[in-house]
Amino acid sequence: SFWASSLPTLSVPTDKYASEKDKLQAGIVAINRVMANPQSHGMDQQQLKAKKTERDRLVEIRTRLEKAEQAHVEEERTARQRLVREKGLWFSDTWLSADNGEPNRVVTMEMV
Repeated sequence: SFWASSLPTLSVPTDKYASEKDKLQAGIVAINRVMANPQSHGMDQQQLKAKKTERDRLVEIRTRLEKAEQAHVEEERTARQRLVREKGLWFSDTWLSADNGEPNRVVTMEMV
């Protein structure tokens, strides 16, 4: 429900995701440049292998970040749909007692 929602559920920080993906991509591109011509950078086979491992690690992190962003977008979409569906119930008469218009104790206790 709306009352249980949090900001991360209702808002996807796409600018932060894009910024982090750009940083990762820049690291991948830099490593690819070095690996394209390892002799000019004075790299031996062991250093080249370490660069490849680092590049693979950055690619994996970028892939996980993209999946996390997609999941976050889907979660936001689902939450918004649920809120649209439930918005008519937030302040409906079911919250008030038929006797005196005060909050219904049963409903209030269920909320707590």
